[in-house]
Amino acid sequence: MDLASPGNNFSISLSGEQADEGELRGYWDKLSAGGAVTMPLGLAPWGDTFGMCTDRFGVNWLVNIAGAAAPEPAAHS
Repeated sequence: MDLASPGNNFSISLSGEQADEGELRGYWDKLSAGGAVTMPLGLAPWGDTFGMCTDRFGVNWLVNIAGAAAPEPAAHS
């Protein structure tokens, strides 16, 4: 039984830092418009903003926006 069909067995990932959030959200808005949202763009358990969608052409997309960096531990002298 072949579950994969040519053309729908891949995903494309877009990732960036918080400084890229506006640009990545713009991509998300355009990619999800007219398509299907699998996981809404929102806070993920690992602290980033993450979402998955399928665009109107059937291409699967993953968008990840890095969360705030954890503070560096204080150095002990």
